[in-house]
Amino acid sequence: MFSLKRLWVFRPDQIRKDALALLDGVVCISRRPGFFGADRLADSFEARLELVMAHAAIVLLRLRRDPGEEALAQAFIDAFFKYLDASLREAGVGDLTVPKRMKKLAGGFYGRLKAYEEGLAAQDNSLEAALVRNATGSTGAHFAPVLAAHMKALQSRLQAADVADLLAAGFWSGA
Repeated sequence: MFSLKRLWVFRPDQIRKDALALLDGVVCISRRPGFFGADRLADSFEARLELVMAHAAIVLLRLRRDPGEEALAQAFIDAFFKYLDASLREAGVGDLTVPKRMKKLAGGFYGRLKAYEEGLAAQDNSLEAALVRNATGSTGAHFAPVLAAHMKALQSRLQAADVADLLAAGFWSGA
């Protein structure tokens, strides 16, 4: 019997679905109102972008820990950069400017990834310093220790969980 299912080549694969589920978790946790407001991060496009990048870095570091998760890590990064591209366009950045901004964002993300990885591994305040440099700025420096503690707690939770747990619907609501 002939089946149309065999011909449908645009069926999303499981790795892409899993990457999008992780990205949804990152975006969800990054939008929590407790991060923004008086004595916290400014409620601005830039601050929200920095928080999404910080959380995405922690997830990517977790995925890189498992040798069998390279495909998921790559799919997550692909989805993440598509999300950034769409966010820029939604914020009104012109089509001709988006590629330049994306190139700058990609370089910035990988710089942050390295700084956050080193800061999370160190037993000093280097994570706080990286957050002041990248996310909070000098005006929100007093919030950097709170954000650093959140990132360390999230990293511990991610490290203790299996990848299947990270994909569970309730995982990110409790993070």
